[in-house]
Amino acid sequence: MRARFNPAVITAVAMVALFAGVWLVGYLAGFSGEPETFLKP
Repeated sequence: MRARFNPAVITAVAMVALFAGVWLVGYLAGFSGEPETFLKP
């Protein structure tokens, strides 16, 4: 692996990982609660 990374790539990966984490939590919590709560603010 390179020692130097592209900041844009790291930012993109971080955003995707964060979005996936939030979606997963909301998806799993939707089973015990109301899914509409996560779809609508």
